[in-house]
Amino acid sequence: MGRPFTQHALLLLQCMLVLRPASVACRRGPVLLPESPCHKMEHPLVPHSEMEPWIFRFKAEGTVDYSQLTFDPGQNELIVGARNHLFRLNLEDLTLIQEAEWHCDEFTKGACFSRGKSEEECQNYIRVLLVNGNRLFTCGTNAFTPICTNRTV
Repeated sequence: MGRPFTQHALLLLQCMLVLRPASVACRRGPVLLPESPCHKMEHPLVPHSEMEPWIFRFKAEGTVDYSQLTFDPGQNELIVGARNHLFRLNLEDLTLIQEAEWHCDEFTKGACFSRGKSEEECQNYIRVLLVNGNRLFTCGTNAFTPICTNRTV
């Protein structure tokens, strides 16, 4: 019983491949129609000046290395990690909601210096930001002595 079924299945598959419509592509992914924007030879370029009304910026005085970003969609917030700082920003216009400084303590910095590291290296660079409900799990380099904490947002 298994052999005739297998032969019929293979025959059916061969017929489907031979008789497939010409419009069916033999590649993975969606079939792009000729009028699709991706087929255009030129794509529109929008000057920065035209985009300016919709661009929002955030910068805190003396803060550098804005390296980690995460969203808190429930609160409509953007959470930003930088060197020695955490920021909560309004997602709509990037206005500051809250700022928290998270520096290394002097003992940890001293241990870092004793290993031959520079002032620049012996800082707390925020590297992990994870939102879970009203909690923010955050990790920093803490002058080469990594540290993590849970914070309420």
